[in-house]
Order: sequence, then C-alpha cells, then structure tokens
Amino acid sequence: MIKNNKKFMLLACLIFFLSLDQCFGLWATSVDDLQDGTEVAFFSLINEDNPNFQYMSNDYNHDTSTQNYGNILLRSDPGCPYTEARWVLKKQGDGSFLITTPNPNSAPYFYLFNEHPNRISVSFQPGTGETLWVFELISEGVFAFRSLETFDPPHDSVYAEGRTNGIIGSSPNAGPAYPGTLWKIRLLAPVVAPFAPSSSLNTAGNLRDVNRPPTPQKN
Repeated sequence: MIKNNKKFMLLACLIFFLSLDQCFGLWATSVDDLQDGTEVAFFSLINEDNPNFQYMSNDYNHDTSTQNYGNILLRSDPGCPYTEARWVLKKQGDGSFLITTPNPNSAPYFYLFNEHPNRISVSFQPGTGETLWVFELISEGVFAFRSLETFDPPHDSVYAEGRTNGIIGSSPNAGPAYPGTLWKIRLLAPVVAPFAPSSSLNTAGNLRDVNRPPTPQKN
C-alpha cells in the first residue's frame, strides 16, 4: 500500500511539473532553441509593462468576402495552454521558417504573412517569401524576425513590429532603436487538442525558466 502511494505521489508530481512547463514555458535564449516543430508564443517587449498587448495572437475570424483568415493582434497573456497565442515553427531547407498557427476551420495551418507595413496577417498558402521568416538574435534572449519578402512593394518593411496600440505591422529595421521589433520567445510544451496538433518540443541550447522576460539591453 505504501509503495503504491509513493508511486501515485511521484506520478502526480510528474504531471504537475509537466503542466508547469506547458503553462509557464521556458524562454529561448538563442536561435538554436528554435527548431522544426518547436511550439512557441511571441512576447512583445515594447509592451512589457502593458498587460493588454503582450502576446501575438490570432483571433481566428474568417471573413469569406475577403478571404481574411484571421486578425493577428497583440493581446493579453491568454494563459495555459496559450491556444490563440500558440505558434508552431516549420523549418525550411534554407534555414527560414514558416510560422504557423493551428487552423480550427479547414486546412491544418495558417501561415504568418507579411502583408503590409501596418498589417501582419495569415495566409493559407505557404512557401512564398512573405510567409518565410528568419530569426535574428539581438541580445541574449531577445529576438527580431524578418520575412524574406514583403507583399506590398515598394515597401521594404520586413521585421515583425509590435505596437503600443496592439497592432502588429512591420518595420524596415530592427534593434534597440526600434523597440517594437524586439520579442521574447516562450517555448511551449506540445498539447493535444482538435486545433493544436502535437509535435516534439526541441529545446537545444541553454534555456532559462523565468516568470517575466528581462528588459533588453541597449547598446
């Protein structure tokens, strides 16, 4: 009986700590932490002190008249399991990524899409430069990510840019002088749900478990 109780307690502790990892996650510290299949949430550092506009989220509204498959906005921390703020990275042969959001309607995924300097959206057609993204490490644990193309030339705005009004647009430059382009990336454990296919979590590199992203260091 005692042995069975111990096994039960160990199992309960294991489930508890796994749930903590899924809910609170770890923060990526280098691009090596971002691999094919990694599930993440993007935290906007320009809104670090504004809890209303912190996580890049898809509201899943589908407008059939415009074929708009979701509005990408900054929203408050959605909490575990980060459903509307959960993104799955799909690494391509050239080292770029499709940044995908699970689609509860039809196709398996939507793809983050650099549509306009004042609008990042999603597309159901992957593979174009506007849906391919490269991560750049600005300082330890602080990232920018840029698309390989812009959908609306001649604009050269390619870096995803969070803004203080909750909009996500794009900027031609990134770095401490452009605080909207600075992001923390929360690594999430996979979940199994109708709209969130499970995948293996790749966490290579040195990860830190923190409750609040540090403010980026300025050069």
